[in-house]
Amino acid sequence: MNMYKDDLLFAHDIQVARTFFQRLRGLTGVRRLSAHAGMYFDHCNAVHTFFMKMPIDVLFLNRNNEVIKIVECVSPRKFCYCKGAVKTLELQGGAVRRMGIECSDHLQFVDPCVRTPIARELSFR
Repeated sequence: MNMYKDDLLFAHDIQVARTFFQRLRGLTGVRRLSAHAGMYFDHCNAVHTFFMKMPIDVLFLNRNNEVIKIVECVSPRKFCYCKGAVKTLELQGGAVRRMGIECSDHLQFVDPCVRTPIARELSFR
């Protein structure tokens, strides 16, 4: 899945944790995460970093994909949550600062296999 902010592509390798086991595993065991990768959890307002090998940035989102809380560089063996969040995005530690993401930013998530109105507009130009 691709992640956009203000119609600019910010990440192109966002994995979606859909099944129980994908959600349970998350990024556990991953030693390195590329600068344009992450993991997206729907119906999620808390994450843990137990058994993780690296720090991560965590973005908590509301129903409209608006960032309502950012926790940067969460080290292994920690837990964080956000009351009111319904989605969570985990990125490489430091990615939020590099990308310039702030609270109240609106993010868009698009499956690269699905055509969107934006993609159609660009293809006709």
